[in-house]
Amino acid sequence: TGLMNIVDVLEGTPQPWSASEWRCAAPARVIQRTGVHDAALLSISEFIENAPRAQRLCNACDLIVIQNHLFGPVLEKVQHWKAKGKAVIVDFDASPLLLPKTLKKGEPSPDSMQPWHGDFSNFNPPSLATQFRLGLRLVDGATVSTYPLANDWQGLTNMQVLPTFIDTDQYCQITALEHQGVVI
Repeated sequence: TGLMNIVDVLEGTPQPWSASEWRCAAPARVIQRTGVHDAALLSISEFIENAPRAQRLCNACDLIVIQNHLFGPVLEKVQHWKAKGKAVIVDFDASPLLLPKTLKKGEPSPDSMQPWHGDFSNFNPPSLATQFRLGLRLVDGATVSTYPLANDWQGLTNMQVLPTFIDTDQYCQITALEHQGVVI
């Protein structure tokens, strides 16, 4: 088997006890420690802006994992990378039905992350929950934190349960097993 390169697109900065830390950053560190695969972290703004680092990481990766954010210009980038043959999944640990109608001040929003040209003053974009549903149809699958959450969204994409708390010590055993000739 070959090396798999994964890029995690983070909704926020990993902080202790945050979803970005437990669902993206910690697993990425453990994946890197195994020496079997590689994982990198990318901010949502770098991803949306198609910054040079984002282009380099996404061009080299096999899988893009987007944390929570499936609306606005992220949907455009999902289409872009899928057209280039990349597998894209979303990871979320709360119901998108709980999304606010709009995002809080300072959060990347569908309106603020994309330069609009022309008069769109009468344009009302679909709600964030509707955009998320559309995004689920675009991605190759989703990982969620609970079985009820997976069941709620199963009809829109392939859902897999990945518990939020991950015992990183289990990942560290992979390298030792592979040295013994066991392929996982």
